[in-house]
Amino acid sequence: ATLAGTAFAGGIISRCQMTFAPLAALVAASFAVVSAGLPVGYHPVFVAGPLLAQNLEIKNSVPGSLCNTRGEFEWLWGNPNFTKIQALCLLEGLALGGFDAEEGLSVPKEHIEVRVRGSLNGTGFGGFGSFFGRGLVEGEAGHLVPMLRAHGYVEDESVFEVRYDWRLSVNDWKLDVFPLTQQRIENAVRKFGGQRAVLTGLSMAGPFLHSFLSWVGSQDPTWTSRHVHAFAPVGGPWNGAVMALSAVLGSALQTFSSEGLCPRCNPPRKSKDMPDPASRSIIDQFLAWLSSVTRGMVDEVLGQVVHTMPSMYYMSTGLDYSRDPPVDRNVLALEAGWSPLACHSPTSAACGAESTRDGTRFDDKGFLNTSQCAECYQSGSTSACFPGFDLASQGFNKSLCCRRLNCKMRTLKASEIPELLHNIGRHNEGAMMKFALQVVTTTDPGVPVHCILSHNVQTFSYLYSNTSADLDQESIVLDDGDQTVDALSLEVCTRWPSTVKTYRVPGVRHGSMYDIKQVNDIIVALATNDTDAWSAWMEPKISELIYTSNKSVAPPEELLLADPQGGVVELLV
Repeated sequence: ATLAGTAFAGGIISRCQMTFAPLAALVAASFAVVSAGLPVGYHPVFVAGPLLAQNLEIKNSVPGSLCNTRGEFEWLWGNPNFTKIQALCLLEGLALGGFDAEEGLSVPKEHIEVRVRGSLNGTGFGGFGSFFGRGLVEGEAGHLVPMLRAHGYVEDESVFEVRYDWRLSVNDWKLDVFPLTQQRIENAVRKFGGQRAVLTGLSMAGPFLHSFLSWVGSQDPTWTSRHVHAFAPVGGPWNGAVMALSAVLGSALQTFSSEGLCPRCNPPRKSKDMPDPASRSIIDQFLAWLSSVTRGMVDEVLGQVVHTMPSMYYMSTGLDYSRDPPVDRNVLALEAGWSPLACHSPTSAACGAESTRDGTRFDDKGFLNTSQCAECYQSGSTSACFPGFDLASQGFNKSLCCRRLNCKMRTLKASEIPELLHNIGRHNEGAMMKFALQVVTTTDPGVPVHCILSHNVQTFSYLYSNTSADLDQESIVLDDGDQTVDALSLEVCTRWPSTVKTYRVPGVRHGSMYDIKQVNDIIVALATNDTDAWSAWMEPKISELIYTSNKSVAPPEELLLADPQGGVVELLV
């Protein structure tokens, strides 16, 4: 409770290297335009941004760097007109410098400042109205903001953008955007004569707003009942997404493809039959430049960036507290890759490795097979080893002797991923995952919820790898979801006692939900108090969906069930 009152005056916020005016000034700027008012019964609307698809500006002050922006913030992430050089500068700028596990706060890179485009108190929908040239909530008449305008809503007067730095942790957001959002909502409700607000947002905006409601409720338990009319999350990854977990554990580039095994697909598909969906990603414009760079280089750079972001761990699969008892689901199978403790020291070698953890290479790359790790020591002899140990690397005046040990098959639950990360030497990532597992977004938020989700699209649902040393080559099992978030996570909000109604939309890709008129109809009905409209809403057929982009709906070969009238797919718990 004290953070909200002291964050802007204290030194904590400077750790994220952002510069903010005092909170009162931010709020005043957000309401600088006097509203002409909404019709009686209408509610102010707050739209929060998702993971990734929010524009970011970077100020790079690294001495001598080609990416130095000379004291100015430069719009890089989300800018459709950036160059390849700027793209490389972008990757340098997006990475964080570390994570304070004790405080749960991000540590910035030295000489790098990042902010959401236009800053937190920017006007209009500059934060995520469009992204890399593609409209998210802005654009064609069927998008959310144009539909609200048609009912008299005006940006910054009655419909507001909740923008934030999506890379950071919940504890970072508690210092700035949460208290700012609280006061903006309070001002809007007061301005409109007590008409409570409608909160909505795509993807991570759902858990973000859930965390906001938990934070504000911990300070004032009656606040939500006085200020929130409805919470209408769209495609919320309440229990994270296996796709995000895949990026954290292994290859960042692999998350831009839904290639994998799909045992429940009808008709069944093998891995080689899977389409390559990179061109339909919400950041496809950004990925276009990758064609001229080797995959290995880009994957390494992207991995270094993604692995520093607390939000990626926040969005990785956790425990599901919407079930009783809570479900800690299996998320990763290591077919031969969990090593005994003797293989954990710096001089040891991981399962299937070609060198020890401290970098000594084996003379024979095949010294270990994929089901073996090694306990090793340095020998003063150039040829002799203790009984049970074999010569693995011969030097001029000393050698490396190793004893092969068997790695064990192991299936890991979500709660065991921090242990895995520590086991393979990724201690900072393990700390971020441990912190993220303590931030629960699967419990009932205690406000009227209208749960909106897509289904019947092939989606990452399970990971498997031969060993913990091969996580960058992990394989995927696909099942039901919206192509980004698996159904087991999407469906969490359907089980909350506070959920008023669930709205399922078939075959729509995760990032395109606001491109579907039937989705926006729900939010408009809630905002305009049209109870009859949202009460009568029924799931449309794929052929009945109204949208502006042909990429919004998955083609038949990417559906889980080829027959879209097959109903809701039974969840595999």
